[in-house]
Amino acid sequence: MAMVSEGYSDSPRGIAMGVPKICFLILVLSGYYVSAASRLNCTFDDNNLCSWIQDTTTLSWKFGSGISTNSTGPKQPVGRKGRYIYVSSYEGTQSDNEKIARLQSAVFTSFYPDAGCFSFYYHMFGVHVGELRVILVPMQDEKTPLGRQVIWRRRGTQPDKWLQLKDSLNVTEGHYRIDIEAEGGSGFVGDIAIDEITMKSGACSGVELCDFESSLCGWTIEGSSQGRYSWRRGVKLPKGPSQDHTTMTEVGYYLQAVARDGAQTGERTSLVSPELDEGLGPHCLTFWYYRPGFSTGKISVLKRRNDKETLQWSATRDVGKSWHYGQITIDEKTSLRIVFQAEKGPRNENEMAIDDIEIKNGACGQIAECNFNTNYCSYFLNETSDFAWLLGTGRVVNTQFVDKIPADNSVENGMFIYADMTPPSLKEGQQAVLVSEILEVPVGRISCLIFYYHSDGRDSAILSVGKRILDNTNKDLKYNVQEVYRSTYKTGSGWTEKFLIFAGNLGTLYQLYFRATKGSGPRAFIAVDDISLIAGPCEDYCSSNPCLNDGSCINIGNSFKCVCQKPFFGDKCEEDPCTSNPCLNAGVCSINGNSFKCACWTPFFGDKCEEDPCSSNPCLNDGDCSVNGTSFKCSCRRPFFGDRCEEGMCYN
Repeated sequence: MAMVSEGYSDSPRGIAMGVPKICFLILVLSGYYVSAASRLNCTFDDNNLCSWIQDTTTLSWKFGSGISTNSTGPKQPVGRKGRYIYVSSYEGTQSDNEKIARLQSAVFTSFYPDAGCFSFYYHMFGVHVGELRVILVPMQDEKTPLGRQVIWRRRGTQPDKWLQLKDSLNVTEGHYRIDIEAEGGSGFVGDIAIDEITMKSGACSGVELCDFESSLCGWTIEGSSQGRYSWRRGVKLPKGPSQDHTTMTEVGYYLQAVARDGAQTGERTSLVSPELDEGLGPHCLTFWYYRPGFSTGKISVLKRRNDKETLQWSATRDVGKSWHYGQITIDEKTSLRIVFQAEKGPRNENEMAIDDIEIKNGACGQIAECNFNTNYCSYFLNETSDFAWLLGTGRVVNTQFVDKIPADNSVENGMFIYADMTPPSLKEGQQAVLVSEILEVPVGRISCLIFYYHSDGRDSAILSVGKRILDNTNKDLKYNVQEVYRSTYKTGSGWTEKFLIFAGNLGTLYQLYFRATKGSGPRAFIAVDDISLIAGPCEDYCSSNPCLNDGSCINIGNSFKCVCQKPFFGDKCEEDPCTSNPCLNAGVCSINGNSFKCACWTPFFGDKCEEDPCSSNPCLNDGDCSVNGTSFKCSCRRPFFGDRCEEGMCYN
C-alpha cells in the first residue's frame, strides 16, 4: 500500500511496498500448514502463551488479571475478565538481561493474494513507560532470520485505558515471524500490557489512523506532472523532520514532499484517500504537519469530487521545525476523496511533511478545546518536559502522599490530565509542560481561555498557564514565552474554574501552555480538565445559575453544560423521573432513588397505575367488563351468564 511513484523504494527485503499485496498467513508447524487465523489468536486466559514463545534472553512477560500496581497497570483485562500479559519498567532497571521483553510468534508463510489482519490490545501508562513495537521478521527457515522491520510502535505514556492496534500485513510470498517487544523507560514507574491477539482473514476494516509506519493505508500518491516533486514515505529524510510524530523517534515513518534535482517552484504532489462513501455523515479529519522556513511552499487539504477539487485548509507560514496539528470537519452527502497537496516554494533549505492522518466519527470540536475523555486532542508534551502530564483517572505512585483524587469535572467515570509529583525520582523544580496546536490571534485581538483545575497536597507545587509566541523576525524561528497565570492555590477536593484573557496583535501565531512545577516535597497533585478557547472577552455563562436542582454549571466555550445530581437530568437538570408524568389514571408520582414510584387511586394498580380489575379481561365469551368498586362486573351476551359470563345454555 505504500508509494510506488518517482522510482523511490522504501521496502526492506521481502516486503512489497507497491500495489497492495496483502497476504493471508499460514503457520509452519512440524512440516504442515495450519491456519494463522486460529494459531496466532491468543487471549492468555488459560495462563499460557498459546503458540507464541517467550524469548528467554530477554525480560519475562508476566500474566495479570487486575491492577499489577496501584499506579500504572491495566485495571482489568479486555472484556473485564480473563488474563493479560505485561512487563513493568521496574524490571528493566533491575535486570542484567537485555532490557526488553520479547514475544515471538511461530514461523508462518504467506499466500498471495489473500489478506490477513493482525490485531491486539495494548495498555501503556506511567511516567517512565518506554516503547512497544511490532517487528516483522523475514525468515530463511524456522530458525534463521533474514532481517527485521518495525511495522508499528508507540512510545511513552498513553491514555489510561486499553487501546487497539489493527494492521494489514503487506508481505510478499515467503516465511515470516512476528515479534512483539516492550522496552522499559528511564525509571521504574510504568507498565506495558497486551491482550487479545488475533489474526483474521481479510484486510483490516474500521482503521481510522494512518501513521505510515508500515504502509500508505490505501492512500495513493500522485507526483507532479513534471515528475520531479512527490510525496515520499521515509525515515529521517534529508531536509525534513528529525523525528516522526507517531513515535517521536528517529526511526519512525512519515510522508515528506521531496524535490528532485531540477524541481521548479509551483510543482505539486498529492496524497489521495480511498473514496469515502456517500452519506458518511459528519467526520473529523485530523493530521500533523511540518512546515518550517520562509518560502518552503504550501500544504493544502482539498476535497475531490468528480475530478473537481475545493480547498478546505492550507498552511503557508513558517511554524518552526516541529510538528503541528490540523483538523477539518467533513460532512458530505455524496462520495468524495480527501487530498493532501504539497506545492513547492522557491527555497530548498527545508521540505514539508505530514503524519498521523485520522478520520474520526463526529464533527471536530472547537479549536484548542479538549475534555480529555478520549485522548490529548491537539495538546502534546513539550520536548523541554522533565516528566509527563498523565491522562487518566488520577492514579499516582504513592497514594499516601495525596489526600483525595477528584472525579472527572464534567463526565461520570471520565478522564483528565494530571501531574503526579509523588515519584521519589522527581526533583524540585522539574516541570511537565503541555502545549496546544498553533493558534492565531483573532480579529478582535482578544480570546478567553476557560479551564478547570485541581490542586491539593501538603507540599507546594506551581501551575502556570501562558503562551509561546512564534517570533521569526530574524529568520531564525524562536518562541517568546509569556506567562499569564501562576498559582499555588489549593482547591481542596473539588475543581476550580478559571477565566484568562489572552490578547495580542492580529494574526500573531502562538501556542497555549500548561506547566506543572514540582515543589520541595512529593505531597502534591495538580490536574486540569475541560479546556476551551473562545474569540472575544470572557463571559461567565454560569453566572445566572442556569442549572437547577443543585446541578453544577461548567463553562464550555461560548455556552455551558450542567452536571446534574441524580436523579435529575436535562440540559439544565430541570427534569426528573416524574417529569414525563409516568403515573396514569391520576396516580401520584414521587421520586424513588433514581427512578419513580406511583401511588395509585382505587381501583387502579401496577407500576404506573396502568391496570384496573378489568385489565386482565376477566369476562369471557365477549362479555363487557366494567369497574365495580374495587372489583369488576361483567355484562354478558346471550345466552351466556355468570360472574364472568362463563356459563351458557348447556352449562351442567
